[in-house]
Amino acid sequence: MSNAFVLVAHGSRKDESNQEIIDFTKCLHSALNPRFDIICHAFLELCEPDLHSRLSQLMAQKVSSVTLFPFFLAAGKHVRNDLPELVNALEKQYPECEFILLEHLGKQSGLVKLIQEAVL
Repeated sequence: MSNAFVLVAHGSRKDESNQEIIDFTKCLHSALNPRFDIICHAFLELCEPDLHSRLSQLMAQKVSSVTLFPFFLAAGKHVRNDLPELVNALEKQYPECEFILLEHLGKQSGLVKLIQEAVL
């Protein structure tokens, strides 16, 4: 059984914005291997792959765990409501799989240091 990491972004009507998420996810491969067997992205709205489709794909691959990283700076509706509700539903639907919902990007302790390094 394998484990998966899913970078969850909002999604945009602008292809260029969505491509940034795709490219960033590709950069994560070397940083997150070998911790995760599958490293992928999903969007909540406006474009594909949407999160439901991505999770169905992962369940078909019989993954044993899915770690979701909300790529959001602030804890809006998606972070506070939509993602926790989705994880609760998934845990009931797929009890054989562990679902881990990480804190969103804006809550990560290293973010301040990253900004500090960018401006100093």
